[in-house]
Amino acid sequence: MRSFEQLMLILVVLFLAFGVWGIIAAAIAQHKGRSVIGWFFGGVFLQLIGVVIVAVMPNLREDQTHRQWMENENRRLRERLRQEQVKSEAFRTHATARLDVHDGRLGVDTRDANPALPEPGPERLSLPEAPRILTVSRDTGEVGSNASTLAAAAPAAQPAARKWHYEMDGRVLGPVPERAIILKIQDGELNESTLVWTEGQDDWEKVENIPKLRHHL
Repeated sequence: MRSFEQLMLILVVLFLAFGVWGIIAAAIAQHKGRSVIGWFFGGVFLQLIGVVIVAVMPNLREDQTHRQWMENENRRLRERLRQEQVKSEAFRTHATARLDVHDGRLGVDTRDANPALPEPGPERLSLPEAPRILTVSRDTGEVGSNASTLAAAAPAAQPAARKWHYEMDGRVLGPVPERAIILKIQDGELNESTLVWTEGQDDWEKVENIPKLRHHL
């Protein structure tokens, strides 16, 4: 009879010990947004090993909260960018309307001031001839032209630089040239977690996720 009581006492102690491991594992699993019942039995059967495993696993609640924050932040930045674009378009329309009124009073049309470039031939690209301005020497009275001077001084056509928007202190700033973004990164004004956007991107991205900006960190 005494041996039976001792056996039952041992079983109760073991059950309580296993139950404690299960409760610890379940509490950690609940904090991390994982299955409480599953990890309770995991703690019961694996004991310390089960507790260690669930403790080192990623926190699903924090990951979900972070993803939700990123989605809300991207949505907010897209809305601000859209508002800035609407303001820019409204200003451009207003400026164009005022220029049209000005042109109407002067009797000119500045919209078609730039002639179209000729189509490139099969062998080489022909550029429009520079305007010739005749000059008369005050001393000799000779008539000359500045065509060669204008051709030499004309700047070469440059491709349009990429413009970037960036987020700082809850505000959307930009657009700024790509060189300005690189300088801000090198100066430490922008870091790897700064959200940036340029035309062609589907959504805002962190600097560390953009290869051409990441190596300037």
